[in-house]
Amino acid sequence: MAGMRDLSGTAPIVVPNDQTTLAPNETMELYVLANVLYSYLFNQLRVDLQETSGEDVHKFLSLNTNSVNNVMKQVAAGESYLIHTPGKKAEVRERLTTVYQDNSSNVIYTELVMASQETRQSKQAQLVAYYKTPENEFFEAKISQFSDKTSPNGKSLVTVWSKLPQHVNPSQLVLYVGEGVSNGKMTDVGEESTGSINTVGLALSPRVAQPATNLQNVELFPYHLTITRGEGTLSAGKDMLNTVIHYNLSRNGDYETGLYDHKLIMELIDPTGQSTEKTLTLGTDLTIGNNKSYSINLNSNFSTIVSGGAIRINLYDEFQGRRMLLGSQGYPFTYEEDQTKRTDSD
Repeated sequence: MAGMRDLSGTAPIVVPNDQTTLAPNETMELYVLANVLYSYLFNQLRVDLQETSGEDVHKFLSLNTNSVNNVMKQVAAGESYLIHTPGKKAEVRERLTTVYQDNSSNVIYTELVMASQETRQSKQAQLVAYYKTPENEFFEAKISQFSDKTSPNGKSLVTVWSKLPQHVNPSQLVLYVGEGVSNGKMTDVGEESTGSINTVGLALSPRVAQPATNLQNVELFPYHLTITRGEGTLSAGKDMLNTVIHYNLSRNGDYETGLYDHKLIMELIDPTGQSTEKTLTLGTDLTIGNNKSYSINLNSNFSTIVSGGAIRINLYDEFQGRRMLLGSQGYPFTYEEDQTKRTDSD
């Protein structure tokens, strides 16, 4: 009962570890959840515990309170918090928060690191999250998590994001994160949650990514890309510029990830100012390893170019259709004359 409103029809009991029996003197934690309209204000709360046997119902305990505590635990920016649920114990902290912008709306994006504190392989808790403004506006977040079991002390990368109106100041947002529940139990990773428990307010440290002035240190976590050199060749009489980049690509193997939604966009701009784009999949188009190469051709009108020049390569991180410039660098190209037109005297 919330105030005078009966919530019995929406009040499941959640047992976090599916425990169904108790040994003598053993204790356990249970959670009682109920759906209440956010506009409904109440101060009194009563929980009636009942025992059922067939059609017989026997009430054996009532819990009453006249002071509902709506204050959630707050975690300072840069600090971590602990998930204490048996079988899903973990430490959670913010790794990165940034904003992907466009002309109509912004996407707030957060990466969380979940470090398992279990002594056996275990699936981590399915998180539920909202971004909250100082005006008490809540924006539901989408979450991508690693769905398999995590090793003891293993780390997984959780991506959290939400679309925001442009008037919302990202620097004032708090991320409220809880453990998902549904159908009276903890939600498995990848399943939809109907509620959450043990929610905390995580203060964020949003930062604006600064594009690098070269492409020798490009991070698209957990990947790291280094373009060691680039070169292009334009043959006389042809409107095709062949460009080759030489690179090293590595992946941080300390982190497990869910679905990787980032795209690496390579934009090549020729000396006439015309550009072409290529979407690259890390690990596929660009393979992991050192001393690798990748080639791309530019079709354009090069009739006015009679000697060498430079090609500019821009790399973008694209997420949910919005782009962020990672870095830019110019590379030389050479002009090759048509050897069939050269005479012996030449």
